[in-house]
Amino acid sequence: MRRRTLLTGMVAVAAAQAACQRTPTQRLRASILKDSLPPQLVQDFQRTQSQSLGFKSEVQGNLADLYRQLQRLQTGIPSPRIRLPWTEPPDQRVPNWVSLGNDWLAGAIQQKLIQPFGVADLPHWPALSERWHTLVTRDIQGFPAANGSVWAAPYRWGALVMLYNRAPFEALGWQPQSWTDLWRSELAGRVILPRHPRLLLGIILKSLEESANHPDPTQVAELGARMAAMAGAKPNPAGTSPALTFADTHYIEPLIRGEAWVAVGWSTEIRPVLEGYRQLAAVVPEPGTLLSADLWVHPAPQQGARMPLSAPEQAWIDYWWQENTALPLTLFSQGLAPQLLDGTIGDLTPDFSAAQLLLPEGEIMANSEFLLPLAADSLAQYERLWQQLGGSE
Repeated sequence: MRRRTLLTGMVAVAAAQAACQRTPTQRLRASILKDSLPPQLVQDFQRTQSQSLGFKSEVQGNLADLYRQLQRLQTGIPSPRIRLPWTEPPDQRVPNWVSLGNDWLAGAIQQKLIQPFGVADLPHWPALSERWHTLVTRDIQGFPAANGSVWAAPYRWGALVMLYNRAPFEALGWQPQSWTDLWRSELAGRVILPRHPRLLLGIILKSLEESANHPDPTQVAELGARMAAMAGAKPNPAGTSPALTFADTHYIEPLIRGEAWVAVGWSTEIRPVLEGYRQLAAVVPEPGTLLSADLWVHPAPQQGARMPLSAPEQAWIDYWWQENTALPLTLFSQGLAPQLLDGTIGDLTPDFSAAQLLLPEGEIMANSEFLLPLAADSLAQYERLWQQLGGSE
């Protein structure tokens, strides 16, 4: 054999061996809601894992996109993204974990888009608040059930808050503090409210110190009168409705321009705005507010039986519950770490105030709640009330 041929063969064998050594023996893929995780924490997770783990993540723009991804996984419809011949085979592109909002959890369970998983081997699960256990433990219809299975793992949460322009309230001599302030005559025509039946009716119910998950809201005293004032059917002293408009997005610009004085939105959207616009302030309203959580869910297998969580899958969930991730997650994701739901973890930082965090505290936290799935007849009631308020227009 010629010497050059021998050397070429040896080099080829060495390259093949090196490639084999670099080939991951385990894989983990996460589909993540945009801006819900600090990139530095995702990188830190990778550093904590074995070099044999092949980790990949992809970012989706919103929760609706993530829900559609779960649906595509079950129907076998490929992702609209272009796939090149040398990319991974389809079975390796299925994410192990997908971000999902708690409002979407019941539907994902009912449609069999996700599967439950065991938590006995997750070290930090017992330390999580019982409120988290209750939120993610469901029956096969997606309703909370003490004897149900765990269907999701929380990693970030926020609260519904009031954002307001400081200037007009300095002239009025008071600041918004309570949901009932939305009905004050001074705010007539200057309020922006969520275009969402459960959220809007939830605000009204919380203003009456009732649960936002009330199974029969029509039986709540004063609900009709408060709805009438909001809809303008029963004029308030100023003769107009306190609601300027309903909006899902673009509710901040009218505040900046002074066209509106108060808007209601999620703290995860509002916190970055406060840093850039000093004329705006926010408050978690009394007596309590609505909460929203971003969760990890495990896609149901396309075929075959459900398998226990692998070690990397367990590590991904548990990482977001560790004490050393709570501070950077809270500071840089615009949300709050799961551990902050019922308390604090040490001193987050001396100059990072509760107002900046928009963290419900004390009685406000005790009176706050997540929206939960309701029976069909209860949902029909909420829809009828929503139409009465003009929300379907």
